[in-house]
Amino acid sequence: FYLRRRGATRPHWALAPLVAMAPLPCLGELCRALRPPVESSGLRVLVLEVGSPEAHGVGRVQANPWLSSKQLPLSWPLPDDDVEDLASRGLALSLWEALQNAPAAAGAAAVQGTALAILNDLVLRSQVACDQLLVCTKFPLVLRRGPPDKKATSALQDIERQLKQRLAEIQVNGNVRQEQRHVAGVHRAAHGEKDWTRSAATHEVWLVRDAGVAPLKVRVRGGGRTSSAYDLNGSLLTGGRVWAGSLLLMRWLAALCGGPSGGGDKAGLGAGPVLELGAGVGLVGITLAKLGRRVVLSDREPVLLEQLQTNIDENGVGDSCRVLSLDWAAASSPKMRKMLAAQRFTAVIAAEVVYESAAAKLIAGVLRSALPNGGVGLFANAWKYRRGMETFGPELVEAGFAVSETRIKVDDLLQTYVCGDFEPEQEYSLLIVHVPPETGSLAEGGCQADRIGRGRSTR
Repeated sequence: FYLRRRGATRPHWALAPLVAMAPLPCLGELCRALRPPVESSGLRVLVLEVGSPEAHGVGRVQANPWLSSKQLPLSWPLPDDDVEDLASRGLALSLWEALQNAPAAAGAAAVQGTALAILNDLVLRSQVACDQLLVCTKFPLVLRRGPPDKKATSALQDIERQLKQRLAEIQVNGNVRQEQRHVAGVHRAAHGEKDWTRSAATHEVWLVRDAGVAPLKVRVRGGGRTSSAYDLNGSLLTGGRVWAGSLLLMRWLAALCGGPSGGGDKAGLGAGPVLELGAGVGLVGITLAKLGRRVVLSDREPVLLEQLQTNIDENGVGDSCRVLSLDWAAASSPKMRKMLAAQRFTAVIAAEVVYESAAAKLIAGVLRSALPNGGVGLFANAWKYRRGMETFGPELVEAGFAVSETRIKVDDLLQTYVCGDFEPEQEYSLLIVHVPPETGSLAEGGCQADRIGRGRSTR
């Protein structure tokens, strides 16, 4: 039985374990021994409860959801529809910890063999499981209690082979050890680091509202820290990581659009496509696409444009989400104004795009070019430790826009895992900017929009 490993960037074929076709001994005993992964495994999944639109979507925040009562005890073979969810909830890590901590007791060999069979199946079918194990294991894989028989030894070798294939896929400029530490977006507690947002990290966010309703899930990968192209005056690739503003904006948009299932428009986004500025890794724009909107994700750095397209493809929103190379300084040129007007945008969104006092003038120019027939802009940006935020709203008002601004504090978990110690007691500004139509403006036909709609990116 051959299975293609899900999501592989190139064909990798592996022999599916034949044990998957037979009942597993001691499955109930293994399930009773499973525990949530230890805290040192870091942040894997962030769950954001979507509150009311009036509260800007603010709700509870949860880290690392564990298996639900419906998922334990495990069924075998693992259902296809549940594999990725089980992996995201940390089943692979729990199995590995159970293997390492198994007592030397009668029947332990059978329990160990069952755990290895399930773990082997998980890493074969889920990149998420591979990414998590790469963070907390090292090669060669060794159990504290050695594999008791040839079958268990073979399963352990298969697991190691799959992990090495995954590691080969995600190498950045040959920096293997760095990628191995950062691939799942976590840092070992032994190093005293909890920052979830480092370069080349993987970020998985779930938006939830009603119990019993499946969450909206978005999973994106950040840009590599060894990239040669940088923004912010060439000093830092700020768009290659996740910032708290992106999480707040995606939750706020979900609230305005009727919750994780979408279907509403209390933000007044209009019927046209939405343009995201400084999309970075695409967390906000991909979320909006999953809520049923057409979105164009824009950024300037080539390395981020490539990563954006990868994240769009992996989230399955390629039909409603496109990538656009956009330099704000050139947005007011006749050529760019004509191209942007042709897209018929009705809204512009952006998170964490204000770092300098010059941002307001540049963004005002983009708003005029992108929304010649009027529209709305939604922005989420850190208030503290950001030059230009105190004058951002007032300068947009001076430019002729109507602006409403609300300031909120960051949830403790977001502060810990995203803002970190380098931004203590961070606060965020949420802005709604109403852009009036230009006198006598009429966006030109849709031929250019169709071109963007069919292509992978416009550079």
